[in-house]
Amino acid sequence: MYRILRIFFIFVILFTVQGNAYARKIHPPLNPLPSREGNIHTINDVYVIHLIVDGTNYETMQRAIRAGKLPTVKETFIDNGAQFMSAISTFPSTSTSAYQSFITGLLPGHAGIPHLQRFDRQQEEFIDYLSASGYLKLGDDVINLDALQNPSVANLDATNTIFELLHGYPTLALYTTARRGAAESIPKRIPIRGLWAAGVSHDYLQIDQLAFNKLLKQYGGKLDKIPRYSLVGLYSSDVCGHHEGADSDAVITALIQFDYFLRDFLKLLEEQGIRDRTYIIVSADHGMHDTGNLFLFREALIERNIAVSSRNPRMKNYNVVPAERGISSTHV
Repeated sequence: MYRILRIFFIFVILFTVQGNAYARKIHPPLNPLPSREGNIHTINDVYVIHLIVDGTNYETMQRAIRAGKLPTVKETFIDNGAQFMSAISTFPSTSTSAYQSFITGLLPGHAGIPHLQRFDRQQEEFIDYLSASGYLKLGDDVINLDALQNPSVANLDATNTIFELLHGYPTLALYTTARRGAAESIPKRIPIRGLWAAGVSHDYLQIDQLAFNKLLKQYGGKLDKIPRYSLVGLYSSDVCGHHEGADSDAVITALIQFDYFLRDFLKLLEEQGIRDRTYIIVSADHGMHDTGNLFLFREALIERNIAVSSRNPRMKNYNVVPAERGISSTHV
């Protein structure tokens, strides 16, 4: 429900509401452009940026704020902005399930993105949305089961993301698999430099630095090229949490870096003359807690002589396909 409310909030900001005199007077609509179906949408002269501080524990963020380590976050969102104290993640509370909700407003079961992974029964293959082979498949798999109840919709593949509704306007999907319909996606394919920083050099802060630099470049250009809506994945805090602990100093350092970036970004918006027309949303996609010893689901099945799928895709002699990623990873 809360994800749907957030999407509705973004929709109201961007799209002109009939009879809204304030929107017409203060934010003149832009020239409408046709969507994929040929529909015309008029939007307000505003910018919406959703920054996802991936995997950040709420208490860790609050502790850093209370300690005075995030002055820009405090001034911008606590002192002069709005907080949503009772928002919850989707279930399962994993990145791909949550990110698609940000752009569709749908719960995972209605969008066809049930987890970080899924098993394709027709192709008899395992799809991992955060792997090199599955990274670009999320957009293809997104559907809208709610369309079954709408007689005016011809199929489940109809326009159903914010990016698609904004077709014709500059939009940006930055370091996210949830990119369907975005005018520009960065990187265009696999985020090789980010993966290298996370898995090889272990320079976890560089992951966000790559995104920061790209975002500053996008918003430092010509006004008519600046994205009207941006979805930005910032993964340093998540990777630090997985490797060093959810409440570790490494996570705090990643949040401090985010605060520095936010300061510079707000200054850039001011220089571009669009800060008073820019709505910035900061959220996590899910929380994170140190779990201690993990339950090794696959190994437990193998010990009981249950034929499970092999990590070798050529091996087809199995009865059970266990998934192994995410906070609710022990599902079949």
